[in-house]
Amino acid sequence: MIGAFGHKFIKSVLFESPMLISVMLILGGIVLLVVDKMRLEPRYHDVTELPPSLAKASRKKPEQLAVLFEDLIKVLDTLGNGYRHGRYPNAQQSAKVASMLRAVADELEL
Repeated sequence: MIGAFGHKFIKSVLFESPMLISVMLILGGIVLLVVDKMRLEPRYHDVTELPPSLAKASRKKPEQLAVLFEDLIKVLDTLGNGYRHGRYPNAQQSAKVASMLRAVADELEL
């Protein structure tokens, strides 16, 4: 995105100077060498040591999801009946259905 807006600046300033390109390549190489020399220890040595994800820890209970699914089925049924009669949903209905579908999708992806 930034590259698209700053295309002229990037092309005229950054790619027109061989000296700048050379210096940046050398600096990048130095950074890579420094990081490579660092003695980093892994936090976890086994998959079983990993903490549970925050998303799964805050997951809704099955009883709550059942209510959400039942409500979604009712809303989708109403929406389908409207389509059968040649009507599109209004903005409020569309927003409600979209938010419910996103909530269900978020729960299913955990």
